[in-house]
Amino acid sequence: MPQPDKQNPLSASVPGPAVEARPFVSFAQNGEDVMLWRAFSSLPTGVYVDVGAHDPVHLSTTKAFYDRGWSGINIEPSPGHYRALSEQRLRDINLRCAVGDHDGVITFFEIPDTGLSTTDPAVAESHRQAAWPQEIMEVPLRTLRSILAEYPLPEVHFLKVDVEGTEEAVLRGVDFRLFRPWVVVVEATMPLSQERSDHPLRAILEAADYAFAFFDGINSFFVAAEHRDLLVHFDRPVSPLDGYVRRSEVENASRLQQEVNRLELEVGSMQAEIEGLQSMIQMIHRSFSWKLTGPLRRLMRLLRGALAVPPGEHEVEAPPNEDSGLKRLELSRQLLLDFTRPGLRDWGTATWDGLTYPGGPSSGTQRLTSGLCTRAQLESPAFRYWIGRLGLPFQLRRKDWEFAFILQTLYERGLLVTGVRGLGFAVGEEAIPALLASMGCEVVASDLDPGDARAQAWAETAQLATSLEKLRRPAICPEDDFARLVSYRHVDMNQIPSDLRDFDFTWSSCSFEHCGSIELGLKFVESQMACLKPGGIAVHTTEFNLTSEDETIEEGVTVIFRRRDIDEMVCALEAAGHHVEPVSYVLGQTKDDQTVDIFPYTSIPHLKLLLFDRYVSTSVALIVRKGD
Repeated sequence: MPQPDKQNPLSASVPGPAVEARPFVSFAQNGEDVMLWRAFSSLPTGVYVDVGAHDPVHLSTTKAFYDRGWSGINIEPSPGHYRALSEQRLRDINLRCAVGDHDGVITFFEIPDTGLSTTDPAVAESHRQAAWPQEIMEVPLRTLRSILAEYPLPEVHFLKVDVEGTEEAVLRGVDFRLFRPWVVVVEATMPLSQERSDHPLRAILEAADYAFAFFDGINSFFVAAEHRDLLVHFDRPVSPLDGYVRRSEVENASRLQQEVNRLELEVGSMQAEIEGLQSMIQMIHRSFSWKLTGPLRRLMRLLRGALAVPPGEHEVEAPPNEDSGLKRLELSRQLLLDFTRPGLRDWGTATWDGLTYPGGPSSGTQRLTSGLCTRAQLESPAFRYWIGRLGLPFQLRRKDWEFAFILQTLYERGLLVTGVRGLGFAVGEEAIPALLASMGCEVVASDLDPGDARAQAWAETAQLATSLEKLRRPAICPEDDFARLVSYRHVDMNQIPSDLRDFDFTWSSCSFEHCGSIELGLKFVESQMACLKPGGIAVHTTEFNLTSEDETIEEGVTVIFRRRDIDEMVCALEAAGHHVEPVSYVLGQTKDDQTVDIFPYTSIPHLKLLLFDRYVSTSVALIVRKGD
């Protein structure tokens, strides 16, 4: 992760995600995060300090805030939990130590797979007598006073303390004259007990001019005197009226939806087979000639697939059966059947842990080539790094794969450095321009003129960069650097201005399928090469048809490129003297790689999806180096 600047330790952190209006998902054990959100929901972002952070997700008080762009310091002595925090909390400062009232070394009693680990020997002994297995180790002991002197923070909104019995020592090690979190939430019962232990805690905090606000059965909440207006938010327990959902409810709903999808696939498959048999019987009864010429039609289809010849005027095709009633999910299931064709059956076994990335291995054993979106690639440490740098929560979404693929490609080819010039097409409101500028690149971001009739639909869905303001990300790139390095142009991808030249790289993310037709998309890829210097790199992603090498959407707002279209594009580019990195058609070997999302596309995983109720699509990325 980026090394924090100790004068401003969050300045180098990975930026937070853009927050959408969505229900608050509670991860905490007892709704502590819900109660804190009451007090802080009006803030765009904030800062926390979590002493005894435990896991980055499970029972975490700060996870919901991190997902909304907050950041801070996580302190956790457990080696396993610290490692998970370091991997998943890229914007945060993560420290492996215990916290107390003096600096030194202390014995840590870890009780694996629980939240009961402690530095209190008496508490550890009670757990040992209850037959809890323990791992004993020595860990650094620090005071919050010394930690905050080393990592001074801007204003801290809440401090959470949960250290299984030594909360009083933690508070004694704080100088509340200098460190004034707005709210302090501290565990106030003995471990695995309802016996309250907050009397000494309350004495320390009230002496530091904090007012007791609420006891939720496990924790006590205190509010700083200078923020007494927040007390109104702690006058009642958490309830359904707070408008939140628990993480377990979200996960259960997701599992149930997956089971519903699976059952619908099975039902749709059986219904399709029944209807297919019924239709066949009807055709046999209706037409002997149809039955007689069936082998000839099958032969013509095989020849057409082998020679990539479109249907001719002399070929007779079956009339469409508009009453077949095939379900969309059955059509998506056909993906698995269609991809038994030679050359398109490779589900792949590749892993991508050998990619190099900033802060990762100094020399990698792998390098990206053109190819399809897969879970293995998306889950690689390199791709996770770039997704974190963009401030996005990690999810199995193909759009995130596209963003990470573009950035990883440019990084591997030495293009994410000061002075390099990049040109982005149809950038929408993506964060890539700001991230590129934060690394010193000079960026021209472009999108369709909002006055163009074609732009309205994109603007309504926040997918159009109507101005430079839409691209600013202060949490990613300081304002001064952004203003100096990023400019914006209205550009029609079908008519690229002739003055856009001599760039070191170009990019677009699922954009050229919206040029109006397959032909116009191919023309764009060829034309934009003129924007590059000799040796420059173009990296573009688009829709890839997984259902058919013949039928597709060839014209309209969105088209879907077949393998033969990609092959044609590669041939044209190489004939013009450019080099296209070989295209890998590995589909991915996991169940998530074989799961198809359907409209309204709210499921995770979202690596493959059904378009137009007919075609299964995923993303394909192309890497092209301009010829000399």
